[in-house]
Amino acid sequence: MMAVMYTFCRYFSVRLGTILVAVSSMIQSFILGAIFLVLLNNAGQMTEDFEDWRTDNKLIYTTELFEHIQYNIAGYLKSVIVFIMFHFCTCVLLIYAALKCNVPLTWPFLVVEFVRLATFAFVHFTAMMLVKENILDLGLLIALSISGGFLLLGLYYSWFCVVSLCQCLRELRAEQKPGSAQVNLLVNEFRHLAKATALSRQQFPPVTPSWRLPAAHDNYGNLAWPTY
Repeated sequence: MMAVMYTFCRYFSVRLGTILVAVSSMIQSFILGAIFLVLLNNAGQMTEDFEDWRTDNKLIYTTELFEHIQYNIAGYLKSVIVFIMFHFCTCVLLIYAALKCNVPLTWPFLVVEFVRLATFAFVHFTAMMLVKENILDLGLLIALSISGGFLLLGLYYSWFCVVSLCQCLRELRAEQKPGSAQVNLLVNEFRHLAKATALSRQQFPPVTPSWRLPAAHDNYGNLAWPTY
């Protein structure tokens, strides 16, 4: 059983937190998409600048990678833009999934976002190695390492919020299945009430597991109660 968080930033429910994560990710995608579109429009100049940058710096283990990027820079930029557009679409789908409490619809975002975060982690590590090799400034290296590390930590925390929403929805559905402890408790209360008042059980509506269970209210907070 993996760890699950029930609140986002100690105040919001994971359901509302997932919506906030989706909106913030859409803003990130929009900004990054605009930046890469500008770079694509200046791909020719970037190729020349890239050559000068490769010549003036030690690239350690990234030499072949940057050489390949230099001669295919337009293709790489187009690939990144397509990925950003797909990521934007998964964010829109994530908002719908959170509103409808649909777990399978969160999977595209989880996969694409994990790939994006893994890429960010690789870029951050590589950038720090290049700074270490080419800029002999320990203070700058420490500042960039700490700031980049906290940024990655926040992004991974946001990603884990979506994972926790999936886990919370599964817990709620498991609690609402016939035979679960809370449903059995509700059934027993109805039976006792029917016996005490000498009323037929047919006068009571069928016992439908409700998402307004005390445990769900205590654990999931506002806007966490799903309507299935």
